[in-house]
Amino acid sequence: MIPLVLCVNTAYACSEIADRNDERAMLLQNLKDADTYRKGQASIAGMWMFWQQAPDETAQELLDTGLSRLRISDYIAAEDAFARLVDYCPDYAEGHNQLAFAYFLQDKLEASSDSLDRTLELEPQHFGALAGKGLVFIKQGRNDIAQIFLRRAQKVNPWLNERGLIKPVPGQGEL
Repeated sequence: MIPLVLCVNTAYACSEIADRNDERAMLLQNLKDADTYRKGQASIAGMWMFWQQAPDETAQELLDTGLSRLRISDYIAAEDAFARLVDYCPDYAEGHNQLAFAYFLQDKLEASSDSLDRTLELEPQHFGALAGKGLVFIKQGRNDIAQIFLRRAQKVNPWLNERGLIKPVPGQGEL
């Protein structure tokens, strides 16, 4: 099998990331306002579509390649595509988030955590990255700190898939 390789001319820089704060705020508000499972899932899908719109064609090609490699469990090729994406476009949060996921799937927990930290520097309300940090900490046996990140993720996304991992706070009942 011939490895999948994309040539990225690093002499060119990633396009400047457009200011999309208003769109982000509207999508996050829609997510918080969703009062049914169906509306919640539609809002989540909208948020992921927002995050997965790369700044330029080269970045989008690298992201899409990595995502397609993830879908077929080719984690090494996915990691390679996402690593090239973050090298090319270091301020694109979703590149770091997807690299973190590729690391996580390979049990590279420290690298995953570092990439999630960068994601959250760039996109503090990235509920996928917040939940990802929680999952890394669970795998590391650090359940108390995992709960902090999972709760933060659920504050952003009340329909969070990982909400079932959140333990009730003693004296406060169910979440």
